[in-house]
Amino acid sequence: MKNLNDAYFYLLIIVLFFIDICSLTFFEKPIIYTLLCLYAFAVFQSIGKRKLSTLVALLLLESFVFHGKFGLELLYLIPFAFMSMRARNMLYTLSIQPYILLICCLLCQTLIIEYYLLHFDISFSYTISKIIANIIVMIGISLKFRSR
Repeated sequence: MKNLNDAYFYLLIIVLFFIDICSLTFFEKPIIYTLLCLYAFAVFQSIGKRKLSTLVALLLLESFVFHGKFGLELLYLIPFAFMSMRARNMLYTLSIQPYILLICCLLCQTLIIEYYLLHFDISFSYTISKIIANIIVMIGISLKFRSR
């Protein structure tokens, strides 16, 4: 049964990776980050390190496809992962915590990586639409999986 759950998880992250790539070609800008939504939800779950590292590896590959530079998302993935794991151990797990992590990751992605490092021309409406679209995706993911 455990192998079936593992296969389901790996199949899910591959499908979400291709959904992100298809949304990039459809919108011509990276707006929907389904893997990041799953990552924000998975950090507050007690999943294995292998699953989390596979998810991070696909997030890095996605960053390479989107921006042409490998590893830019490590600037915020690693610090937010340590902070959220620490918060998971010290605080009560609330259903709002993955959403807060997602919004912080998206703001770091938009303001630090896209604006300051890559010099993209971003607007307020682009940032808000990115946050709202990913919150909707996060709601869909949280309907399927339950928090701890």
